Amino acid sequence: MLKGIVDRTTGDVVKIRDELATWFDNGMDRISGAYKRKTQVWSFFTALIIAGLFNVNSINVGMALWRRPMIARMIAPQADIKGVEAFQKLINLDVPIRWTQDEFRNLDSIVGVEILLGWLITAVATLFGAPFWFDALQQIVRLKGAGPSPAENSSNSGAAA
Repeated sequence: MLKGIVDRTTGDVVKIRDELATWFDNGMDRISGAYKRKTQVWSFFTALIIAGLFNVNSINVGMALWRRPMIARMIAPQADIKGVEAFQKLINLDVPIRWTQDEFRNLDSIVGVEILLGWLITAVATLFGAPFWFDALQQIVRLKGAGPSPAENSSNSGAAA
């Protein structure tokens, strides 16, 4: 490889250095891409397992929030709670994110397919990451509201940037 680089650059040290830097950068880009693909696969399967263990079905959660918008209003002000406390709060608000006897009975019916589809949606949604969803939700809220605030317009901050 080095002989080929020296031949192409006719022995010019600056060009050799530039060719080596380009070769290294291309190699790092390939390695980074492979690493990203592997981590996304692992993240997907980890999220799918967690969604199944806790029965976090995006379809059921979405329908519950659609039918009872007060749940979302009660969750939003307490976004700073984490872990077991947050899970318990969601259960107390009757958000469908746990296993019940009915859920177990429905696994062998057509509803079981919906449950599996909900887990898949949950796992795929995790691949986008929190910044994506935060910006997406800001855009949706902004569509319902009056648009970005003057401070965001002048500073090009937030989802308006």
